[in-house]
Amino acid sequence: MTAPRFSSDGLAATSSANPVSSHLHRPRISADGEFNRVGGADARFKLNSNWTSLFQAVTSSTRLSDGTYRAGPAYKAEATYSGTNLNYDSNYSDISPGFAADSGFVNRVDIRDVRNNLDYRFHPESGPVVAWGPSLYTDFVWAHDGTRLDTYYSPVFAANLKGQTYAFIYPYSKLRERLRPTDFGALTQNQDYPEYFSAISLGTSYFSKLTLQAYYQLGDEINFVPLDQVPALARNDVGSFVVSVRPFTALKIDNTYLFDRIRDRNTGASVFNDHIVRSKWNWQFNRQLSLRLILQYNATLTNRNLTFLQTSKQFNADFLISYLVHPGTAIYVGYKQRPAKS
Repeated sequence: MTAPRFSSDGLAATSSANPVSSHLHRPRISADGEFNRVGGADARFKLNSNWTSLFQAVTSSTRLSDGTYRAGPAYKAEATYSGTNLNYDSNYSDISPGFAADSGFVNRVDIRDVRNNLDYRFHPESGPVVAWGPSLYTDFVWAHDGTRLDTYYSPVFAANLKGQTYAFIYPYSKLRERLRPTDFGALTQNQDYPEYFSAISLGTSYFSKLTLQAYYQLGDEINFVPLDQVPALARNDVGSFVVSVRPFTALKIDNTYLFDRIRDRNTGASVFNDHIVRSKWNWQFNRQLSLRLILQYNATLTNRNLTFLQTSKQFNADFLISYLVHPGTAIYVGYKQRPAKS
């Protein structure tokens, strides 16, 4: 439903609310009585031309095959301010220890998470720079018993130029993670990991048929795959490079290279290097007929003296041909190759 309302300060606002019923996750009761039920509601409020807010509340009940029962709520609230120079977003999430959603993606429970992102942009009236200015991102995570889990501070300098060109510089980002035995079974007690990194991100679509994007990050990272299986702080290099080509309007080719390396913090020796090369083709022959093709090669090169990971090399390919008979009806023919390991 959507209806106008007036807030306490007399400003007109628009609200909308939608129930999230269990039909979004249809309860499935197995022969041994196992089930997972989820239901809730969400709402969006537009306070004025600058401020909007979102709210969501859900709850779940779950029974496992061994008779174990767990239940609990989860909440989310967000407030956003959008202006000519100033933009701000604040997000609060609260997921109870007993919450579970089999049909969704909830990778961490028993947390309270507060995130804030603040941007301020100057807009020059002339010259190649369209906008520039600082940003600040923060993230604070606690467990429900008050235990501090994560703190994250990341100042950013951003510049947008003509030709859809951008540059983001992350001079010094600080992350402090705390892992619990419930997060990682090899731990016997809570463990703190202070991490620092710097990064740069560049991109341009100055040429109509070519888009270039690059990212590089250097700093600390948790090594989750050490030989003794106890997470340890390590050095980390992350990089990516994307070349998107559009030879003609109907065809777009995205070529991507991803690189991730973990190094021993004391000796600098490589723990593992991960390389991914991917080519994605989207070809719209006409309004009805289209082709999508993805080719990917992944190589993980490991040092067996420092990690339990195995060296592996994989190649896989898949394609999908789509034919739109008429709106609402389409025919799909596809093939997905299982990764071929070597």
